[in-house]
This record gives sequence, structure tokens and C-alpha cells, in this order.
Amino acid sequence: METSSEETVELRRSVRFGRVIIGGAVLGALIATLVTLSFPVVSVDYTMGQAVGFMALVGAALGLAAGAFLALILNRVAAKKSTTAVARRTDVG
Repeated sequence: METSSEETVELRRSVRFGRVIIGGAVLGALIATLVTLSFPVVSVDYTMGQAVGFMALVGAALGLAAGAFLALILNRVAAKKSTTAVARRTDVG
């Protein structure tokens, strides 16, 4: 005997928060590294490698925050574009 029922459901795209946040961190570290390498290190106390590593960490932290903010904005935009549909559940027994 087969029974079916219909139900209205909400269809909505969602943002993959982890991917956007990690992408922001990687992009921030890359930009910070490139900016650091384009300027000479004038300090005697730090090597170029230390300066690049420190700035990559700072850039990654800033990129992480920017990625999280972007993910929240994208999630709000995706929520506004939600739609409804009719789902049919069929139980076969």
C-alpha cells in the first residue's frame, strides 16, 4: 500500500562558511606576503623571513575576519532569495 502526502518546503541556498573564511585567510596571508616582500626591511633586529612570517600571520588574521564578514553578508543575500516548493512524501510499505 502506497501513501503520499504533500508539504510546502522552503528552498534556500546556503553559504559554505568554512570555505569562505579559509579563502579569506589564505588571500590575506598572500597579500601581506607580497606587500612585505615589496618593501625592504630596514631593521637590523629582524630578517626578511621573520618579517614576512609575521606579516603573513597578521594578514591571515585580517583575511579571516574579512572572510567571516563576507560569509555573513552572502548568507543574508542568499536568505532573501529563498523560494517555496511543494514536496511530495511517498511511503511505500
